[in-house]
Amino acid sequence: MPNPQHENTSGNDGRPSRDSARTAAAQLVASGNALLDAGDYDGAIAEYERAVAANRDIALSRRNRGKIASAYASRGNAKTHAGDYASAQADYELASKLAQDLPAAPIAPEAARLLIRGNAKADKGDYDAAIADYDRAIAINSPLDMAYFVRGNAKDNKGDYDAAIADYDRTIVVNPNYAGAYNNRGLAKGRKGDYDAAIADYDHAIAINPNLAEAYCNRGLAKADKGDYDAAIADYDHAIAINPDDDATYNRRGIAKLEQGDYDAAIADYDHAIAIN
Repeated sequence: MPNPQHENTSGNDGRPSRDSARTAAAQLVASGNALLDAGDYDGAIAEYERAVAANRDIALSRRNRGKIASAYASRGNAKTHAGDYASAQADYELASKLAQDLPAAPIAPEAARLLIRGNAKADKGDYDAAIADYDRAIAINSPLDMAYFVRGNAKDNKGDYDAAIADYDRTIVVNPNYAGAYNNRGLAKGRKGDYDAAIADYDHAIAINPNLAEAYCNRGLAKADKGDYDAAIADYDHAIAINPDDDATYNRRGIAKLEQGDYDAAIADYDHAIAIN
């Protein structure tokens, strides 16, 4: 079978042909889309940047530009949660610039600033002030899935689970592929004792992103709350296979094993949790 890398990839001047550059860019965009869907924002952006270098026109087509803008906005969200506000702002500005002539920009600069400030307030535990900033961001840039999502998180942290669920619902309407929204809605439903509905949401999150360790862990907790410890342990096993450095998952698995009377295995999991933490 011929190696496609050796098939007519250069023009007469030794540079890649236009067709090969377009093919390479299309493949890189597809790879970036897959990484974005999996939540690997840095990896997605790296692939998009390589695509732009290979062929700017195809990489920055309207459809692809929306994906690239979404990757920058998503990375900005991740940085915001990590407290890296200056770097997050830069990503939001890139997202806004890329999306400025699309039908609906992922985020407007002023809405981005309000999100950053709201997240900083939420990190300090000032949920009411955070919610006020999220409200303003939504008024400026609606529909905005991230604003609904973080507002839902703030309401959940206040114990207002019905209001949180309503915001996660809005997030999902705007972005049906937002795995984190299904996961967090499942948490809120679980806190209300609606374990079956919570498990259904975790199922959705995992279907969208099979590498979302926290969804497996949370689904395991819901199953444990129903008394189905074998199924819970299986989910904890999945979560640990994806993320072996999460002490909470080991702790939860230890509790499930303790409930089954498997004391030695429970102690081993507690030991792992303590070693990590």
